[in-house]
Amino acid sequence: MNVPNAFEQTSVRAARAFLQTVVVVDNCAGFGREDIVPSDLVAPDDFATGPTVPAPQSATAGSTDGPLDAMTLSRAFACKKLVCAILKPSAEDRMEEAVRNASHRADLLVLDWQMNDDGELAASIIDGVLQDDGAEGRLRLIAVYTSQSPLSRVADNLAARVPRLSRNGLTFQAGSTRVVMLSKGGGANAPEEAGQAVEEADLPDRLLHEFASLAQGLLSNATMAAIGGIRDHTHRMLARFGPRMDGPLLTHRALLQSAADADEFAADLIMAELQAQVPIRRIVSHFLDVERIREYMDHRAAGGLKPQLVLNKGDTPETFELDAGQAIELVEKGLDALDAIMPDMAKKVGGKSNDDAVGKFRRGMKDALHERLYLLFSGDLADARRAHSEFAVRSKIWRDATALPAGWVPRLRPGSIVKNADEVWLCIVRLR
Repeated sequence: MNVPNAFEQTSVRAARAFLQTVVVVDNCAGFGREDIVPSDLVAPDDFATGPTVPAPQSATAGSTDGPLDAMTLSRAFACKKLVCAILKPSAEDRMEEAVRNASHRADLLVLDWQMNDDGELAASIIDGVLQDDGAEGRLRLIAVYTSQSPLSRVADNLAARVPRLSRNGLTFQAGSTRVVMLSKGGGANAPEEAGQAVEEADLPDRLLHEFASLAQGLLSNATMAAIGGIRDHTHRMLARFGPRMDGPLLTHRALLQSAADADEFAADLIMAELQAQVPIRRIVSHFLDVERIREYMDHRAAGGLKPQLVLNKGDTPETFELDAGQAIELVEKGLDALDAIMPDMAKKVGGKSNDDAVGKFRRGMKDALHERLYLLFSGDLADARRAHSEFAVRSKIWRDATALPAGWVPRLRPGSIVKNADEVWLCIVRLR
């Protein structure tokens, strides 16, 4: 695995704050020497000149995988503040339903491949988890942790069994779910797959990096860290809203004319306490400060991103390339940061370099500046437009009625905007 850059390290810290639970499913898991299934021994050749090395096991040869040192693994996860549940299926009890139920609450899912079968159980669990998550899915990392070699053959088998997964080498993707192939460190691995071999003690760190790679982004890092802060304060909040508060709550409800208002007040009370207990603003500020933005820009530049400004309208507009420093300064200071290169941008679209022409061009840029920034952090204009529209929805600037959850009726608050045909209404006060 390559050495992570600064932004990748920041993403790992965010993932570490967020992740709490992992479920490991392995029929060869053992908590002591007496529990670990021994590997097949190879009789020595009296005429051999060196030690006998077992040949790599075929990915479809046996019904069981290599042993798993569950004690070492669970301790390694505990040291990373991750609670690890290890399930050991058998030929009599495949535990598929239990695994799928546990996966609803698990942040990470680790599956052996050969579990008294030819990968059927592991593939069935993966397919079932994808079904349970639904079409919209959730952010999820699944690791197939096996001693079968080569991993490419295991990947072939998984691709055939779960066609809804799209494959990229030893990695699979379905929506926001990623499946990675990792090899047990003690197994015999194909030389070209050596980077996928991980010892039990090192598996937590590898999964943290894999999850961070799946989730990494400025806003996603801030979100993960904020959720981690909420999780850390959950029990403190429950203690503050204990049974003693039931009487005052019902008294408040009795004094109100509307039960719906009482419910809304309770929801607002919980949110207010959450904001008071968890330093979300401080957490978010740390993951979105200038230093993190610089790390992000360096990371994207290493991946080939070239920040550009859109100079005019149209499906194939003229663009002007910026360096990372100019892009960061634009984010921090706005259009004023580009005054020095404004004449160059005006010339590129056929303008003149005199002050009046440059001033007119600048005013045109400012009038629809958000449209000029679409390619600042994206290489695809159409995708960037969709992303900005989605961000607008998340920001509640506007909401598509067809995207509302089933049965949810929006409530008007001061500032709410309602559109009906050609009429737009703004809620200034709410009448009871």
